[in-house]
Amino acid sequence: MSTGGNYKYECKYLNPLLWELGDYAARHTSITLTCPYATRYLFTDSYSSLTSPTSILGKALVIHGPDGAASRLACANIILQQPIEGKTGTWFGSGDAQGILTASQISDLDPTAINITFHELKNRTGGYHIHQLPVISCSMGPCSNSLIKGHFNSIGVNVSTSPPAGNGTDDEYEMGDISGRHGLLVGKDHLCANFLPDLKLGGDYVRAHANFNGTISGSISLVNTGDLSDGGSSDTIIFVDLLSTLENAYKSTNLQWYLPREAAGMEFYNPYEIPEQVNYTQGEKMCSSLNPLHCKVGDLTSKHGFISAGNRNLLTDINLPLTGNFTVIGKSLMLKTDALEPVSAQILPDVPVFPLYFPTVTPFNR
Repeated sequence: MSTGGNYKYECKYLNPLLWELGDYAARHTSITLTCPYATRYLFTDSYSSLTSPTSILGKALVIHGPDGAASRLACANIILQQPIEGKTGTWFGSGDAQGILTASQISDLDPTAINITFHELKNRTGGYHIHQLPVISCSMGPCSNSLIKGHFNSIGVNVSTSPPAGNGTDDEYEMGDISGRHGLLVGKDHLCANFLPDLKLGGDYVRAHANFNGTISGSISLVNTGDLSDGGSSDTIIFVDLLSTLENAYKSTNLQWYLPREAAGMEFYNPYEIPEQVNYTQGEKMCSSLNPLHCKVGDLTSKHGFISAGNRNLLTDINLPLTGNFTVIGKSLMLKTDALEPVSAQILPDVPVFPLYFPTVTPFNR
């Protein structure tokens, strides 16, 4: 529809049919970015579609400069939000219990759907919880506290104040205390409980690792789900399992870790050209564990904090790609402190890697 060349003046919220479908600023309002603070707006849009021939999926969202300027400050593709799903693997321990627990979530703003099917409990069970670290199948006592540590409690709930299982609200229990929120398994031989509908996720697992041998030994493992239907991938899970020699134990705490742009370099890998930004109000870098998208991809210390040999950690990185043009596979992973010479290991995929050699030949035509 034409506005006779007066689009700027005719396009108002009272004239919805005169808007361009993608002109959110005119249909709602311009946005103001108050750096360094987060900017949040909530709009209800009756004209944007995700399913019809006029769907906005696959198109780009662009943020322009102030006062209708044509300059483009940022852009991003609009992709379908994929659900995230996790499930239990092989069971270990002295009992005969079998079954599966799956958990899925569309986004971090949605509730988590939990589906549980246990059997062969033989009336000998009580609580069930998520612990801090993964099971190592080939270890002695894979379920021991020394290997998987205590309950996952990321928000620091005081367990002594938690009500009896099944009697409180979700926020009164540790994050990993599923039985606290939904009830114990005491006196049950067979359990099958659906809390919310289950959701499925496509894609394949991509696994990689960096193995260290020397002053610091062990590995840092990476895994995510890549090759989703929209070309995206999940967050990357990082498992840190490092040891140091006895004489260097005191030097191997509070390690800085990062991916250099060039092998053995000091500049962080930064494929998205994220600038160094400072919160001038507080005099601190904007890159932090609370603002990981302000961080360069290779700046692992700022995103997750220091790591130490002998202290196993499980971390999640929302911007550490294992696939695509900016994959970190093949990059070096550096560890260093002021008291320790830098050590590095290459990030390699968990699949066989074979070299290809192309001989030099005289050009010819067939």
